[in-house]
Amino acid sequence: SKVWLYAGHRSQLPEAGSYLLLDIPGAPIFLVRDKDATIRAFYNVCPHRGAPLVRETSGKVSLLRCTYHQWTYD
Repeated sequence: SKVWLYAGHRSQLPEAGSYLLLDIPGAPIFLVRDKDATIRAFYNVCPHRGAPLVRETSGKVSLLRCTYHQWTYD
């Protein structure tokens, strides 16, 4: 449906590389603050094999890494 969902507060993503994995049934999404301080949302799947890019509920990464082939995304 088309409704707004509260994903989190920007203070939960304090610096570049900070991420937050959302618990939305049927939608594996995470938020990440990029190098330009913009908060972006992505599906938590590698476009190649569908493996998760992040596993912890929150944290900080310098690169997103596929757990299947170890491909990296910046």
